Amino acid sequence: MTTDPVALLYTLVLWAPPILLALSLHEFAHAWMAHRLGDPTAKMRGRLTLDPMKHIDPIGLVLLFLVHFGWARPVPVDPRNFRKPRRDMALVALAGPVANLASAVLVTPLVRTGWLGNLPGPLAQLDTLVTLFFLISIVLAVFNLFPLPPLDGWNLLRLWIRDPRLEHQLLQAGPLLLLILIFLLPALGLDVIGLWIRVPFGILSRILLGTDLSQLI
Repeated sequence: MTTDPVALLYTLVLWAPPILLALSLHEFAHAWMAHRLGDPTAKMRGRLTLDPMKHIDPIGLVLLFLVHFGWARPVPVDPRNFRKPRRDMALVALAGPVANLASAVLVTPLVRTGWLGNLPGPLAQLDTLVTLFFLISIVLAVFNLFPLPPLDGWNLLRLWIRDPRLEHQLLQAGPLLLLILIFLLPALGLDVIGLWIRVPFGILSRILLGTDLSQLI
């Protein structure tokens, strides 16, 4: 990351809106699905909203900019309110990535044509913002589908785990394993998370835009 204060401020201002929007859509989708499946917890705590201030964790947001890994505030969910807790938790988890992928598809025509870049003056920056939103949305969706807690993919994996002891062990070890995968293994030349993101990202960008943008991430 650049050390020029002006360039750094410009980068933060440019990246902040699409990141906040993508994260808010992700968390709102979790809250909306939980509410639809019978759990009012998220709504009662003010999380059934697109307001970024309700979803953003300050530390997670700062780390996202500094080390490109962060988090939002987890949406509170009480599985006891679901008819089928394991299945419904998986649906709640899946809602976040699906919302991100759907929003990426919705802005695809704008990214593909680039006509926002022809707007006059500062409005032309909308083209960059929409493109960043497209990239961030897909990365956020794919990353969160990785099958380790506390990511959304964990609740999908749990559908096939029938050993309570194994489930407990993975739940306890998951966050540490995730940190090892994100920070330690790449330093040793094995970027599992990077591969997990880049392969589907490349496929999706080719399908939606007709070109592989995986080199951008």
